[in-house]
Amino acid sequence: MFCAPAPAADAGALPQGSLAPAADARAVLVVERPQVELGEPFELRVEVEHDAGTTLRLGELPWTLEEGWLLFDAGDPLTLDRSDGRGLVTTTRFRVAATEQAQVETEDGWTWSATREVPPPPLTLVSGEETFELTCEPASIVATSLLAVGEDLPRGFPGWTDPPQGPTALAQWERAGAVAVVCAGVLLWAWLVLLRRTGPREQTPPKPGLSERRRRIDAALRSGATEPELVFELTDLARSAVDELLGEPRPGLTDSEWIAALPRDPSMASLRERAAEFLARSARAKYSGHQPTGWAVEELATECLGILDAVANHRPAPAGDPVEVEGAA
Repeated sequence: MFCAPAPAADAGALPQGSLAPAADARAVLVVERPQVELGEPFELRVEVEHDAGTTLRLGELPWTLEEGWLLFDAGDPLTLDRSDGRGLVTTTRFRVAATEQAQVETEDGWTWSATREVPPPPLTLVSGEETFELTCEPASIVATSLLAVGEDLPRGFPGWTDPPQGPTALAQWERAGAVAVVCAGVLLWAWLVLLRRTGPREQTPPKPGLSERRRRIDAALRSGATEPELVFELTDLARSAVDELLGEPRPGLTDSEWIAALPRDPSMASLRERAAEFLARSARAKYSGHQPTGWAVEELATECLGILDAVANHRPAPAGDPVEVEGAA
């Protein structure tokens, strides 16, 4: 994946020896994990080793939706001294996801392949008024899918059989039994209603504390739970922790109303921003109508626990500082 620099096309005629400032430049494209699922974000890292008198410039990123990629985040380049003291190393991190597999041509025609090449971005090294293009070999990943080649619908559960087609006639004794069961159910329901009205009212058990709820969520995550109800529990836990910090429970507000009602003093700025981002991301998992993936629930759980830690380490603003609340006169 290492490569040597070449002069840029628009650099013009360069004098003999003009490659010397960038002759030791090397570039490599590194993937975080060699195997991912389609749609699962993974980290790409572009590392360039170059001389101290040169700077790195990135061109237009190649990971577009038209090419089967989705770019989630692009970090700022970070330049540090090399461990051997011979020049610099500039690292840029990206979070991308593959939205489709690669198409390859075989003897039987075109088909899909899980192995995809990850193209590197254009790299340009600047040394004074001269520029040099760096070419870098692409990396490769294996993008797996829940559906096999040729499948367009999810598979059924193991042992699943289709229900019988057409009406099925019930025997007389089956109908009588069904009527008896219904009548027994109605009588039981009426007895329970009467007992509830005449008997002592049971006290609603108190809601578990934050530590107990956090312990239950940790146990659910260790068991591999990915139900949308777990995401609802995560958002309720994060909101309850902030409400307990402020001493003002607000369970009846929507997520957007709850964020708008948070104090806007400087000591709450970071916590308010984290809570807003967490609730926005969790809304897609709660209301999209689809089962969230395991890695998506794990990321939301990590953000929720980060908010709990931020609440535990929160320091209130000094007495006398003005506190601004949205909607206040």
